[in-house]
Amino acid sequence: MEFTPENTTTKVRNHFLIAIKYVKGKFFVDLLCLIPFNFISMLKDVENKEDLKFFFLIKILRLKQGDLIFNERQIKSYVKQLLAKRLTNLIKNKPHLANDQLNDNSKISALIIIKHVISIVKMFILIMTLSYFVGIFWLVFCE
Repeated sequence: MEFTPENTTTKVRNHFLIAIKYVKGKFFVDLLCLIPFNFISMLKDVENKEDLKFFFLIKILRLKQGDLIFNERQIKSYVKQLLAKRLTNLIKNKPHLANDQLNDNSKISALIIIKHVISIVKMFILIMTLSYFVGIFWLVFCE
Protein backbone atom coordinates (compact mmCIF):
# COMPACT_ATOMS: atom_id res chain seq x y z
CA MET A 1 0.00 0.00 0.00
CA GLU A 2 1.29 3.40 -0.89
CA PHE A 3 0.20 6.87 -1.89
CA THR A 4 1.84 9.96 -3.31
CA PRO A 5 1.30 13.15 -1.28
CA GLU A 6 0.42 16.36 -3.08
CA ASN A 7 3.33 18.48 -4.38
CA THR A 8 5.78 15.55 -4.14
CA THR A 9 6.88 12.69 -6.34
CA THR A 10 7.97 10.26 -3.63
CA LYS A 11 5.59 7.50 -2.59
CA VAL A 12 4.76 6.99 1.07
CA ARG A 13 4.58 3.41 2.37
CA ASN A 14 4.30 4.16 6.09
CA HIS A 15 1.12 2.41 7.32
CA PHE A 16 0.48 5.06 9.98
CA LEU A 17 0.55 7.88 7.39
CA ILE A 18 -1.67 5.86 5.07
CA ALA A 19 -4.16 5.34 7.92
CA ILE A 20 -4.14 9.06 8.77
CA LYS A 21 -4.81 9.93 5.12
CA TYR A 22 -7.67 7.40 5.00
CA VAL A 23 -9.27 8.71 8.21
CA LYS A 24 -9.03 12.29 6.96
CA GLY A 25 -10.39 11.36 3.54
CA LYS A 26 -12.68 8.47 2.67
CA PHE A 27 -13.23 6.88 6.09
CA PHE A 28 -16.42 8.77 6.91
CA VAL A 29 -17.89 8.07 3.49
CA ASP A 30 -17.19 4.36 3.99
CA LEU A 31 -18.59 4.47 7.52
CA LEU A 32 -21.73 6.25 6.36
CA CYS A 33 -22.25 3.67 3.61
CA LEU A 34 -22.01 0.81 6.10
CA ILE A 35 -24.78 2.02 8.42
CA PRO A 36 -27.77 -0.34 8.07
CA PHE A 37 -30.53 2.25 7.79
CA ASN A 38 -33.22 -0.35 7.11
CA PHE A 39 -32.53 -2.12 10.42
CA ILE A 40 -32.45 1.18 12.30
CA SER A 41 -35.87 2.05 10.90
CA MET A 42 -37.21 -1.36 11.98
CA LEU A 43 -35.80 -1.05 15.52
CA LYS A 44 -37.00 2.48 16.11
CA ASP A 45 -40.61 3.44 15.78
CA VAL A 46 -40.19 5.98 12.99
CA GLU A 47 -43.38 7.63 11.79
CA ASN A 48 -42.23 8.53 8.30
CA LYS A 49 -40.18 5.61 7.01
CA GLU A 50 -40.30 7.04 3.50
CA ASP A 51 -37.68 9.64 4.43
CA LEU A 52 -35.25 6.94 5.54
CA LYS A 53 -35.26 5.34 2.10
CA PHE A 54 -33.22 8.23 0.73
CA PHE A 55 -30.34 7.09 2.94
CA PHE A 56 -29.98 4.08 0.63
CA LEU A 57 -28.77 6.50 -2.04
CA ILE A 58 -25.69 7.24 0.08
CA LYS A 59 -24.27 3.90 -1.03
CA ILE A 60 -23.80 5.37 -4.51
CA LEU A 61 -20.76 7.17 -3.14
CA ARG A 62 -18.90 3.86 -3.08
CA LEU A 63 -19.41 3.19 -6.78
CA LYS A 64 -16.36 5.20 -7.82
CA GLN A 65 -14.21 3.54 -5.13
CA GLY A 66 -15.01 0.11 -6.52
CA ASP A 67 -13.76 1.17 -9.92
CA LEU A 68 -10.53 2.51 -8.40
CA ILE A 69 -9.87 -0.70 -6.49
CA PHE A 70 -10.24 -2.90 -9.56
CA ASN A 71 -7.68 -1.11 -11.70
CA GLU A 72 -7.72 -3.13 -14.88
CA ARG A 73 -4.63 -1.54 -16.41
CA GLN A 74 -2.54 -2.13 -13.29
CA ILE A 75 -3.56 -5.79 -13.07
CA LYS A 76 -2.77 -6.33 -16.75
CA SER A 77 0.68 -4.74 -16.42
CA TYR A 78 1.40 -6.88 -13.35
CA VAL A 79 0.51 -10.07 -15.26
CA LYS A 80 2.62 -8.91 -18.19
CA GLN A 81 5.60 -8.32 -15.88
CA LEU A 82 5.20 -11.77 -14.35
CA LEU A 83 5.12 -13.45 -17.75
CA ALA A 84 8.13 -11.40 -18.96
CA LYS A 85 10.07 -12.38 -15.84
CA ARG A 86 9.15 -16.03 -16.43
CA LEU A 87 10.31 -15.82 -20.05
CA THR A 88 13.62 -14.19 -19.03
CA ASN A 89 14.28 -16.94 -16.51
CA LEU A 90 13.32 -19.62 -19.03
CA ILE A 91 15.71 -18.25 -21.67
CA LYS A 92 18.45 -17.81 -19.08
CA ASN A 93 18.17 -21.45 -17.97
CA LYS A 94 17.54 -22.94 -21.42
CA PRO A 95 19.07 -20.67 -24.11
CA HIS A 96 18.02 -22.96 -26.96
CA LEU A 97 14.37 -22.04 -26.32
CA ALA A 98 15.03 -18.40 -27.30
CA ASN A 99 14.75 -19.29 -31.00
CA ASP A 100 12.04 -21.95 -30.65
CA GLN A 101 9.26 -21.06 -33.08
CA LEU A 102 7.03 -24.05 -32.42
CA ASN A 103 6.20 -23.33 -28.78
CA ASP A 104 4.71 -20.19 -27.31
CA ASN A 105 7.32 -19.66 -24.62
CA SER A 106 6.38 -16.04 -24.10
CA LYS A 107 2.79 -17.13 -23.32
CA ILE A 108 1.29 -14.40 -25.48
CA SER A 109 -1.90 -16.42 -25.93
CA ALA A 110 -2.20 -16.80 -22.14
CA LEU A 111 -1.66 -13.06 -21.72
CA ILE A 112 -4.43 -12.29 -24.21
CA ILE A 113 -6.80 -14.71 -22.49
CA ILE A 114 -5.99 -13.27 -19.06
CA LYS A 115 -6.62 -9.73 -20.33
CA HIS A 116 -10.01 -10.75 -21.71
CA VAL A 117 -10.96 -12.60 -18.52
CA ILE A 118 -10.06 -9.51 -16.46
CA SER A 119 -12.20 -7.35 -18.75
CA ILE A 120 -15.12 -9.78 -18.47
CA VAL A 121 -14.84 -9.89 -14.66
CA LYS A 122 -14.79 -6.10 -14.49
CA MET A 123 -17.83 -5.92 -16.79
CA PHE A 124 -19.68 -8.46 -14.61
CA ILE A 125 -18.89 -6.46 -11.46
CA LEU A 126 -20.04 -3.27 -13.17
CA ILE A 127 -23.32 -4.86 -14.30
CA MET A 128 -24.01 -6.27 -10.81
CA THR A 129 -23.21 -2.93 -9.17
CA LEU A 130 -25.39 -0.97 -11.56
CA SER A 131 -28.28 -3.40 -11.14
CA TYR A 132 -27.96 -2.99 -7.36
CA PHE A 133 -28.20 0.79 -7.65
CA VAL A 134 -31.08 0.59 -10.10
CA GLY A 135 -32.85 -1.61 -7.54
CA ILE A 136 -32.20 0.96 -4.83
CA PHE A 137 -33.56 3.75 -7.03
CA TRP A 138 -36.61 1.58 -7.74
CA LEU A 139 -37.13 0.99 -4.02
CA VAL A 140 -36.77 4.68 -3.12
CA PHE A 141 -38.76 6.30 -5.88
CA CYS A 142 -41.47 3.75 -6.63
CA GLU A 143 -42.81 2.98 -3.18
